[in-house]
Amino acid sequence: MLAEQGGLAFLQAYLQGRFLTPFSELTGCRIDADGQLAASAHASAQLIDSSKRQKQTVSEVKRILATLLFTDIVGSTEHARRLGDGGWRAVLSQHHNAVRCRDRAVRRHRVDTAGDGFFVRFDSPARALDCARAAREAVKRLGIDIRVGIHTGECDRQGRTLTGMAVHVAERIQGLAGPGDILVSSTVKDIVVGSDARFEDRGQHSLKGMPGEWRLFSLADYEVSRRLAAQPSQTPARGPPTRRFGMKIVIIGGTGLIGSKTVPILRQGGHEVVAASPNTGVNSITGEGLKEAMAGTQVVIDLANSPSFEDKAVLAFFETSGRNLLAAEAAAGVRHHVALSIVGTDRTPENGYFRAKVAQEKLIEASGIPYTIIRSTQFLEFLGSIAASSADGSTVRISPGLFQPIAADDVAAIIADVALAAPQNGIVEIAGPERAPFNEIVARYLKALGDPRGVVSDPEARYFGGRVEERSLVPLGEARLGRIGFDEWFPRSRARA
Repeated sequence: MLAEQGGLAFLQAYLQGRFLTPFSELTGCRIDADGQLAASAHASAQLIDSSKRQKQTVSEVKRILATLLFTDIVGSTEHARRLGDGGWRAVLSQHHNAVRCRDRAVRRHRVDTAGDGFFVRFDSPARALDCARAAREAVKRLGIDIRVGIHTGECDRQGRTLTGMAVHVAERIQGLAGPGDILVSSTVKDIVVGSDARFEDRGQHSLKGMPGEWRLFSLADYEVSRRLAAQPSQTPARGPPTRRFGMKIVIIGGTGLIGSKTVPILRQGGHEVVAASPNTGVNSITGEGLKEAMAGTQVVIDLANSPSFEDKAVLAFFETSGRNLLAAEAAAGVRHHVALSIVGTDRTPENGYFRAKVAQEKLIEASGIPYTIIRSTQFLEFLGSIAASSADGSTVRISPGLFQPIAADDVAAIIADVALAAPQNGIVEIAGPERAPFNEIVARYLKALGDPRGVVSDPEARYFGGRVEERSLVPLGEARLGRIGFDEWFPRSRARA
């Protein structure tokens, strides 16, 4: 309901004079003209001195229960670089207006900021969810995405300062969220049970510096999302366009499984997208059509795949295709090369296909072209072929190592987002929302399919020629997670079949 009334104020609303106490007074820090936090070297001393002058005593530490929300603007550095100071201020102004709060809704809430990130304390998870949902939908109209993390827990309050593990947990959760994600802890989900909030299970995760595994959930609000998606976006009032508007993007392998899903996403965003493949006259092996396709191109997304998985053939494919493509990009002045690779490529050296992807990655890293390599876990769409390749009569032998497959729709959405953001000159890992033993996921798929074959857990079972250790096929650190779990994906896949 609050999502339809406009955003709640949690993004720099203090600049508008909307809070009882200015942020600078709360922290002893200076706020510059852009609304950024400019820390004073003597902030602590100034705060203490101010307290003395006002004859105030240091507040005692109190243990309180609070819902904590962290948020961040996706791609803010790239937005600022492209727009310049004036243009970025104009975008921020529209952004703040879109999520400005109503006084009665925030009276007891605490807001802090650092750079483009914001920290808000609420007295209930429901209010935090309404706030996050409203802001997420409002800023979409500006061509801006935010990511949000929410956790409820006990923390220490001293005066207006909050500290403790709960604060760190909320911040770590936000760090795992993808563009547009509202990611919450299981505590938040459990407290709001019975409300209209719907969640998607994102599986167990390790949070840096935090003990144990944490089960996370993504807030789903498709009704609002669909309605707003149909409304036109607003471009900034001043300054040149960001990379989200009107680029030429070439997708090598643009007619394949992932490419055919990525093309319409980018075209819907107003970009000129070339779906390049041998069938459309662009061949990265022979070089045919590459020069013409690259003319005026800002971003290239390489989704090409080898027609043969034989060790020598697949290595030759990725090395030849990579060299031809990168040379054409360098000549055309392409500013961002995005390539799709595989999680665990460097951890399974006996797998010939994985070795070939490592060779491709090395070519990209040495090219001098700004790049982002997206390492993905296996696609849900390939569960059938995995079962077929692992069949032994009426038995399917699968390793019990961990598996975290991702839906092709999620892969395409993340690729499109990465392509429009600043080059990372590094690796981004992505995975599905559910992690479980490999054999259990395949068994679940066959059962849903009505396939009578039994699945046997076999530690010696090979995966396309490579041995699977416990974590060979899943991200070892932080990863961006897809939204679509098996239960949502399977009926969709059958409907499309």
